Amino acid sequence: MTRIARHFALLVLLATSVWAIAPRRELYVVNTKPSSIAVVDSENWKLLGTVPVDPNPSHIVIDPQNRFVYVLHNGLLNPSGLAFTKDPSTLTVLDIESRKVVKTIPLGWRTFRMSFLQDGRYLLCYSMGTPGDKKTKKEPGSVTIIDTEKNETTATLSTARQGGEIVFTSDASKIFVYSLGEAAKKKGAPLAVKPSLTVFSLDSEKPLAEIELDGGVAAMALSRDEKFLYLLNRGVPNKNASKHRDGVVNVVDVASLKIVKSHNVGTWPRGLSVDPKSEAVLVMAQASAKDDKGKLFQLNGSELIPAVDIGRDPQFVKRFGDEPGRFLLTYDELRFQPDSGALASSFVALNPKKGAPPAAPGVEKVGGFPGETINLPGQGKIAFTVMNALGAPTSKLAIVNLKDNKVERVVTTGRGSVKFGKFMGAMALSIALSSLSYYANYSIAQSLNQPYFFYNVYVFTPAAPNLQLSSSADGKFVYALNTQTNDITMIDSADGKVLGHVPVGGGGRRVLLSPGGKFAAAQSSRQITLIDTATNKKHLEHQLPDGRINTLHVDEANRRLVALTSKSLLVMDAEQGKVLTTVDGFSEPQFLVEPRAEAAREPRRP
Repeated sequence: MTRIARHFALLVLLATSVWAIAPRRELYVVNTKPSSIAVVDSENWKLLGTVPVDPNPSHIVIDPQNRFVYVLHNGLLNPSGLAFTKDPSTLTVLDIESRKVVKTIPLGWRTFRMSFLQDGRYLLCYSMGTPGDKKTKKEPGSVTIIDTEKNETTATLSTARQGGEIVFTSDASKIFVYSLGEAAKKKGAPLAVKPSLTVFSLDSEKPLAEIELDGGVAAMALSRDEKFLYLLNRGVPNKNASKHRDGVVNVVDVASLKIVKSHNVGTWPRGLSVDPKSEAVLVMAQASAKDDKGKLFQLNGSELIPAVDIGRDPQFVKRFGDEPGRFLLTYDELRFQPDSGALASSFVALNPKKGAPPAAPGVEKVGGFPGETINLPGQGKIAFTVMNALGAPTSKLAIVNLKDNKVERVVTTGRGSVKFGKFMGAMALSIALSSLSYYANYSIAQSLNQPYFFYNVYVFTPAAPNLQLSSSADGKFVYALNTQTNDITMIDSADGKVLGHVPVGGGGRRVLLSPGGKFAAAQSSRQITLIDTATNKKHLEHQLPDGRINTLHVDEANRRLVALTSKSLLVMDAEQGKVLTTVDGFSEPQFLVEPRAEAAREPRRP
């Protein structure tokens, strides 16, 4: 071989090696009308082409090695807001290198969860099944395990019952599937089929174990060390003692696959919280069906620590900033639960009880329930929206000083009260948009390493990411999205002073701190608004000439915002606060994924 030939061969080898570790600078966008996968050059912002796929796309993921894009069809939730039952779910597999659809894989009915296992070697697809009706045959829930090397189904795990929920160990050695029971045909008779927990392994369709349960499961969670699985049964709260049943947490030993403990956790337990930084497993409940006084139940392994009293009408548990513990929010107080030690005796009074002494000067009453919360970094404070008893946003925002243990300010944000008729209309719209919100904001959850999240536009269940609240990077300013008046209220967190309002256009959907922190960005139906966090002045108002914004993708690594609109991709530079370009040629795009920059791809074998 000549020297030139050897050099050429070396260059080819180097180029191949670079490709093996450096993914293409591409985005993959799913159009829905008609259905296709659009491939976008994200370096030069050009539409490279589209690949037709089956109708009703409802989710998209890309494997950790950046080899294949997987598009779910006929999933449980779809952009149309409908739960499709006409056809079972399917999975389209797009080869990234060839940009061709290489396979369509059949799945079960109403698939709603997709997760990669063992560093992407396997893809798990969980389907709920269908109860059957005049048009569709009754089908059980199932778990389809796909080998992503061959893109073939290696196992279909079925419990022969309707699916409810699924969790699995980090190594996927055990897959826990909860199945619903079946009601008796005769009213008042025992359940025809009891709920159950079926345990599978990754490489066998035969269950490792099946555990019959006495009641339904509202939540499932693994302990951080994965030694125990917790199953929460909410019970039946009823003021008639003969009909009342407290909530119960059943503890399953993961090694023996048996229920080793069952613990009473009070009336109407609000949820099961496994703390991500400690061994704590928390359940908040109330004393009885007649008494809304809160109780905190904590499990350590399989054992229940004696319950302690907390405030009335418990709401949720959350961590703020770097605090070494959790905050418990109830209707009337906020209390700290350290990672080690007893529950703090001091607390922040949110809504003092009737007949309580007047609050000290500089301390305010919230006047409602805590809603969406944010930490104000560097300020020792948090802020949260105030909700009414029906779960609707009010015109209030509370700022809590965690150092002085007091509600420092209750700010009127300008939302105004909502008449009952308008509220009910908003509720109906909220329910209709729920499924759209679930998947259209998948990219947000993905960037936070949270594969799935669900939010309701008007009724917010506290969960990341925040949608109605944001703050400047230093926590000095709060930005509140007013969904009734469609504007952003800017608030100085030091004194609670309202600095002004910035209109964001009709149909306000979300406010966030843009990558780099220079701007607060608001998304509405047809407008992106940027507010300079240094001056609190409107920096940019970009209105679509046509169509609407379906979803907003946050690209932290490249400090960009990418909006999927009805007909285009709108790309914004979050550092300079300007529109970079608009890429046309799309048809109702709803989902976007991009290769992981850190993924290592092995060269294809011949």
